[in-house]
Amino acid sequence: MGAGGSRDSGGDDPVERIMREAPPDQMLASVRDLPFPKGHPMLARFADALEAEYVQRRGPMVGNFLDGLSEARDMPGVRPDDFNEWVAWVEALIRVSYEQRRGIITMDQLRAEWGLAQAAGYAHAQPATAVAQPATAVAQPAYAQAGPAVAVATAVPAGGYPQATPAGASAYPQAVPADPQGTPAVATAVAYPA
Repeated sequence: MGAGGSRDSGGDDPVERIMREAPPDQMLASVRDLPFPKGHPMLARFADALEAEYVQRRGPMVGNFLDGLSEARDMPGVRPDDFNEWVAWVEALIRVSYEQRRGIITMDQLRAEWGLAQAAGYAHAQPATAVAQPATAVAQPAYAQAGPAVAVATAVPAGGYPQATPAGASAYPQAVPADPQGTPAVATAVAYPA
């Protein structure tokens, strides 16, 4: 009853042929074209077998699953040829995603698409992508930075005496710290004629 180990009329493994010839979007369509209603126990059993074989690497679990099926008991109303073709497409998609590390679909996504309750709390390994992602780290200061200081000069008349300053203001040069919104600091300077 299995799809992965069977041979079609050309002597080619149908899963291998699909992996070699089908584009990813066509393989993804097989996940949505279900022979059973969403949430069906057969979908859960098949997902478990796919996970055991391709994620946990526990051997030919999909073949064991398929060998244990009974057409009358497990697939009422589903033609065996249609079922085997669907299995081959889904198995090809999972093989490409996990063995070839192309990351087309994860087991989480497959289970969610099939309406399986386990998808929400699923915590198993996902396929690794073939593209390395660089680590990025950016250091940020833990304090606000002041904007640029703007100098303002106060001219002293020819008599050499500084002008009067308003009450509360200093006649000495000083920098005023910038406010948190980033407005520039203002420095006051007094210039004496030479």
